[in-house]
Amino acid sequence: MVWTAKRSAREPKDGLTSDELASIYLYTLEWPEGYDSFYKLLNQKLRSKQRKHLKPWFSYLKLFLTGLYKLPSIRKNIWRGIPGNVSHLYEKDCIWWGFSSCTGTMATVEQFFDRSSERTLFLIECINGKDIKAYSAHDDENEILLMPGAYFTVIDKYSPADNLYIVHLREESPPYQLLEPPFDLTSVNTTTVLPKSQAASEPTAADIINLPCADLVSCTTSNDFVNNMAISASKKKKSDESTTNDKKDHEVTTSNNSKSNQTTKTITRVKSTLPVMSSSFSAMKVTKTDDGKTSAQPKSSQLADNTVTDKVAISTKSKSTKGKQNPVSDGSPFHADKTWLDIQFHDKENKKVKQPDELENEMNEPDAIINDRILNCIQGSMIGMALGDALGAHVEFRPRQYLVANPVTDLGSGGTWGLNKGQFTDDTSMALCLANSLVACHGFNAYDQLVRYKWWYEFGYMSSTGHCFDIGAATSNSLREFERRQNIFAKKFSIPLIDMDCLSDSKLLQKFDVYCSEEGLSGNGALMRLAPVPLFFYRDPLVAVEYSGVSGQITHGDRKAYDACRYYGALIVAALHGYAKEQLLDDDFYQKHTEWFRNNQLHPHIKSIAKGSYKKDGYNDGIRGKGCVVAALEAALWAFWSDDNSFEKGALAAVNLGDDTDTTAAIYGQLAGAHYGYRNLPERWLEHLYAKKFMEKLSKWIAYEGECWQK
Repeated sequence: MVWTAKRSAREPKDGLTSDELASIYLYTLEWPEGYDSFYKLLNQKLRSKQRKHLKPWFSYLKLFLTGLYKLPSIRKNIWRGIPGNVSHLYEKDCIWWGFSSCTGTMATVEQFFDRSSERTLFLIECINGKDIKAYSAHDDENEILLMPGAYFTVIDKYSPADNLYIVHLREESPPYQLLEPPFDLTSVNTTTVLPKSQAASEPTAADIINLPCADLVSCTTSNDFVNNMAISASKKKKSDESTTNDKKDHEVTTSNNSKSNQTTKTITRVKSTLPVMSSSFSAMKVTKTDDGKTSAQPKSSQLADNTVTDKVAISTKSKSTKGKQNPVSDGSPFHADKTWLDIQFHDKENKKVKQPDELENEMNEPDAIINDRILNCIQGSMIGMALGDALGAHVEFRPRQYLVANPVTDLGSGGTWGLNKGQFTDDTSMALCLANSLVACHGFNAYDQLVRYKWWYEFGYMSSTGHCFDIGAATSNSLREFERRQNIFAKKFSIPLIDMDCLSDSKLLQKFDVYCSEEGLSGNGALMRLAPVPLFFYRDPLVAVEYSGVSGQITHGDRKAYDACRYYGALIVAALHGYAKEQLLDDDFYQKHTEWFRNNQLHPHIKSIAKGSYKKDGYNDGIRGKGCVVAALEAALWAFWSDDNSFEKGALAAVNLGDDTDTTAAIYGQLAGAHYGYRNLPERWLEHLYAKKFMEKLSKWIAYEGECWQK
């Protein structure tokens, strides 16, 4: 196996020596049946109470860790899981450290376990994970390694479903350094690593760079089973006590990202589905503002000449830019008055993004008279969505049984994500990205929408916390696929990768496939962010309905997601046209408006909802706040139908269904807010809503730009 690793890494790569590459490759190898794999043997010794058991591994560890330290650290929400309930071992605010393999989504981890048996999942907000995909024996998979010496604070723990226990952890800076880096990290760049001098009694980084292959071989041959958690210790426990038992012997099946060739691959190790993206920020124009702060600007108005809707057979009305010679934009009239549309940072390192509540004071407003009734509807929909999101955020993933015993009656804080009262989650963040794109591009531009979603994913653009959290599996997979396609496209057409986020050439953009989702993905993530599209295009119902579907389809490829967005978009359009509630909830609404859908029939599941399947006795009669778009649409319409003309009652009912509480309520808020209007939203909730002023002003721009588009 050592020679296999050596053969796979004969040449240096990415600043790592061939032996460093081989050490990572060796760690990921699965050995023949009947033999414990290398990582099992290593982790067994790492967990040993006898230091002498680990000493034969020191040379390998030095090599392995040197290679890992040369890799960039990533900041992501990641997951790992173990069989059984060990949540009681993790007291709030205790700290542990370990050397662990993780995955990017809860769904991936869940595939390892029998859901009828107890299991514990760890949701980890990591800041120094190491993506080893490019150096692994499984190069079609993505594994995130947590480094030894990392500290994690227990934020919360809860049981969102039967037999499922979740422990929420956040990586923190350790109070003292447990593992000294093998070299001066400040000297690392993309091509060279300068070793740090060590004491005479210790080998230097230079000493271990060219260790002979023999040094990779352990003299230990134990065949005892060992799990993949190397070290796990609470500060309330002795440092040599193990607290988890995580196996790597389960199998999981995953599909590739091709619509035409759906294949499955067996994975015998926990792998990450959330790798670090390749320099997303480098694809933006970076400038310094007058106050010396760094600003990244996509010159977004120049994207307006292309709607990127190759699957939409409707006329477009986006403004066009004529006479361009370059494939990227070279100027933006928004630079002076709409810099808040673009991603901006506080620091030169582009680590601290400007958040919506900071940008709201920089925003200007349209110099035009906006219809008061329409603005009331648009603000009601946008802010109603955010209120529903914030209302359910602190109990997200809580099961129905928990909420029956502890019903939500007001905005809360803490809980699942540790948010302040009034802060929103991914639902509203993505909707703000979408709204910003519509305003910046003067119309629908799917490519620009994906760019902004990517900024949110990578940098926390439009997040209430300044970083991406609570991202769904379908969305994260689609955004990774989008960036992969950007890289391929840049090479094919000889475009600098740094310019791909501000691509403006209409002919080139028409060649870019923006439908980045696998087929069959029908999560509620497509519907939760929908509102800006029908609010912008409501004046032309045919366009509004079709774009509503496309806006979801670019990240959720299932027909049900597309049609759920089309139908709900039509209802929001009707609300802005002044339809009464009885008309919106008419069982024949769809049949009476088939021309809005261009006679393109709805999926049977969505058509059933359109005919009134949601009109029943709530949870006891089958209404569920689940992550599937069909269940989410039905639950939101049930809440609207049964709310007795009270936004507050409907939003609380949506949240108290349990499970995906924030998204169910956010979807409810889009339609209910559009119908009831901003002035009828609960004042006591509005007082605490994060970035309310930003959304008020953005709603005015949606109204203004939508009218300009129509003209």
